[in-house]
Amino acid sequence: MDINKDVPYKIILDPEAKIPSDYNLDSMPSAFVIDKNGVVKYIHIGFLSGDKEKFKNEIETLLSE
Repeated sequence: MDINKDVPYKIILDPEAKIPSDYNLDSMPSAFVIDKNGVVKYIHIGFLSGDKEKFKNEIETLLSE
């Protein structure tokens, strides 16, 4: 399954759960929205159903830059 086929940005999965220890993450889920230059622009700790719209707006903002 190619989760990146329908979106113009990269989605990274971590099925072995190595990223939390590599980056000292205290909470899961954690999400980072990174711009085209590799700069972390938004950090999300936890997830609520209302966060979907926030993610969408942040990604659309960065894609328009």
